[in-house]
Amino acid sequence: MNPRRIIALCQEVRGAEQAARIAEVWSDLPEAARRRYHAILVMQKHGVRAAMDAFEMSRRNLFLLQARLKEAGGDPRALVPKSKAPHRRRTPSTPQVIVEEIRRLRTETPNLGKARIHVVLKRFCADRALPCPSESTIGRIIARAPDKMRTTPLRRAPRGHRRPARPKTTS
Repeated sequence: MNPRRIIALCQEVRGAEQAARIAEVWSDLPEAARRRYHAILVMQKHGVRAAMDAFEMSRRNLFLLQARLKEAGGDPRALVPKSKAPHRRRTPSTPQVIVEEIRRLRTETPNLGKARIHVVLKRFCADRALPCPSESTIGRIIARAPDKMRTTPLRRAPRGHRRPARPKTTS
């Protein structure tokens, strides 16, 4: 049953509303936060060494989690792991002219690979006095594009004649 519905049903019973709110918090709690909460309980009951051995956590981490829980007033949602992604991600510094040239080459010759693009791009960059990106950088530029700079290539028969595109099948 939905915890919010339980809260609505149990408003007359003393303490039932609080119990329902606690049940709501625990039902949405990730497994990692539950494990951390249990580690703190083991630490308080059996000692730091037992919690360190049982949960394979460092002493420092256990005390940091305990402080975070205390600061939140005992709310176990404070133990939900935070994102480990960097605060600032590096932005690519490839000139837009080069990206546009790669896109032009990929539209002229459908699905042209990064090695062949690199050969053509060397001349383009030398003419404009730009630093030429490496093959791997060209691959990353293509991969970063939302459409992967890809167009559907024409189908060719073995002797080079054009074939009609296959209809998309839905399965």
